[in-house]
Amino acid sequence: MKNRNTSPCWAAFASILLLAAIACQSPNSPSSISKTGTSSLSVSIVNPSGRTVAAGSADIGIATLAISVTGGASSVAPVTGINYGTFTAQTFSLLTAGTYTVSVNAYNTSSVLVASGSSSVTVNAGSTTSATVALTLGQTGGSGAFSLAIAWPTSTGLNSVSATVDGIPLIYTPTVSTSGANYTSTLAQGVLTSGVHTLAITFKTSVGAAVGPFLESLNIWDGVTSTTWVDSSGNNQSQRTFSAAEFASNNTDLSGLTISGGALTGTFSSATTSYTLSTLTGTSLTVTASPSLSSQNVSLSWNGAAQAWSSVTSSSLGSSALSLVDGVNTVQITITAPDRQTTKTYTITTPTITSSSNFVTAIASNLSGSYYLTQDVTVSAPLGGGSAFTGTLDGNGHTVTLSVTGSSNNAGLFGQIGGSGIVKNLTISGSLSGGNEVGALAGSNAGTVSNVTTSATISGSGTVGGIVGNNTGTLTDCSSTGAISSVGNNLGGIAGSSSGNLYHCYSAGTITGTASSETGGLVGTLSGSVSECYSVAVVNSGSGLGAGGLVGLQGGSVLNSYARGAVTAPAYVGVVTGDNRGLLQDTYATGLTTGGLNGGLRYSYNPETVTDSYCFLPSDNFYLPALNNGVPTAWSPSIWGWSASINQGFPYLLYFGSGTLIP
Repeated sequence: MKNRNTSPCWAAFASILLLAAIACQSPNSPSSISKTGTSSLSVSIVNPSGRTVAAGSADIGIATLAISVTGGASSVAPVTGINYGTFTAQTFSLLTAGTYTVSVNAYNTSSVLVASGSSSVTVNAGSTTSATVALTLGQTGGSGAFSLAIAWPTSTGLNSVSATVDGIPLIYTPTVSTSGANYTSTLAQGVLTSGVHTLAITFKTSVGAAVGPFLESLNIWDGVTSTTWVDSSGNNQSQRTFSAAEFASNNTDLSGLTISGGALTGTFSSATTSYTLSTLTGTSLTVTASPSLSSQNVSLSWNGAAQAWSSVTSSSLGSSALSLVDGVNTVQITITAPDRQTTKTYTITTPTITSSSNFVTAIASNLSGSYYLTQDVTVSAPLGGGSAFTGTLDGNGHTVTLSVTGSSNNAGLFGQIGGSGIVKNLTISGSLSGGNEVGALAGSNAGTVSNVTTSATISGSGTVGGIVGNNTGTLTDCSSTGAISSVGNNLGGIAGSSSGNLYHCYSAGTITGTASSETGGLVGTLSGSVSECYSVAVVNSGSGLGAGGLVGLQGGSVLNSYARGAVTAPAYVGVVTGDNRGLLQDTYATGLTTGGLNGGLRYSYNPETVTDSYCFLPSDNFYLPALNNGVPTAWSPSIWGWSASINQGFPYLLYFGSGTLIP
């Protein structure tokens, strides 16, 4: 079924039900079970809403009753085969005071149990005790039927009707009659499994123009023929009358639209018809649409091909899994109003889906596009060449393996990432060599990078980093565990140089320079900020001057960070930074330093600000012997944690938790 309908006028008829329970009553007095003697018990039988049904009522075809009284101190034989049409009372003898359970079963002419109920009652000595038993219809895997009357205005010109149950046409073709200003018909089916079904009603003109389907929930009960509509007020109606307004509205709004497997950009509004998916979580999508009127026609297409709705309820329609393919994928949901003239189409587009076969060509053809990776890929040359990537790439957790060799500047997966570029959720492995500005993700980055990790082996001639060579943008949740080397200046585990920001990043590889001044575990030269980051990388600048466990030359700010790797340089060596000209705050280091002009926490310091920062070298002015016994009191307890079993007993960053790496 491709359509789903709801009507404000007939939301009242969201369910087709027979009475959910019945009451058994004699024509002249309440039906009762009485005991003569010192104690008596009177039992009335009513439906759950409290309405008593007259004895002999044929609403659900009851023929016989069976009544039993159990419990207490008396042994009472059940009474079966009671004629429902003549039932007035049943007497049980020799009841003594106590608590009893009264059970009533109702059967149709075929001896099929159609309703039952029970009630617990305490019988008091020397008095008459009353109890009420509510009978409810059964849905226990049996079968039932329905015969339902409908009516609609002759002014609509819709002179025929058809219906399906769960998508299967009725066995009996409905006939249409005229009664005053209305057409009338009866929808009937003989045998259906008890439970909830979907009834779809479609009206047509003499030339075949269709309106609908209108969808209603259909309850089938064991052994019962359902003949009654129940409106939203709980009132029983013998006929469902469709109004002219239900056929004439030009309303084309959806009341709701959700996507499983992706997230819409922004919040759904019935007035907004175009959406893109900001994120994807798998290789397929499922769409759920909720029309605002039952008489709307709702169709679905996926990449231009019509799709059937796989699930239909009285309030929504759901698609089957729509498999993503390479390129931009498009969902279109078209609403046709009840007037059958007015339409509206809601469109949802995905980022460009890229697999191994088209990854390079897709991005090369449009550096500002939005891309979503569905497979691991291999890249042998930087994407974009001399032009910056300004689009969005969601790696979806997949791995790009680099096989890039040469001495070109701006080397990496991308040559450059522009200010509007976004890259996230990507792993990079393999090997990369280049000239100046070299990094696994990009030679230079001015955009926003998050959740990118690399184990690649990287080498260059200057400004070389594990993630990017030169960073003027933002790096968040990035890490490098590979071997990184350079023959020139500005060498770092995350970035060779950075005037941008690093947040929640770490380095755990080897950082090896040949003659690399300004070499750091995270950043070679920093004029931006580093916050809540750490490095356990082993740092060696070769013959280059200025090396630090976190930063080689520090002219920015380093906050709430630590270094625990060994640092080696011929001069200007520090366990945090070789040359500090900026701010160090709530930061520490424990690694050993080797080389001349060895400064402990930092060597050069003109000018600088050092606040609540420490090292674990006894010879240094910033030595704090208690560093491996807890978090310094001035540090934020929402950022730092301590445990003797984590990070070798030194403070660790709560963001990384017990998984914090140690050298």
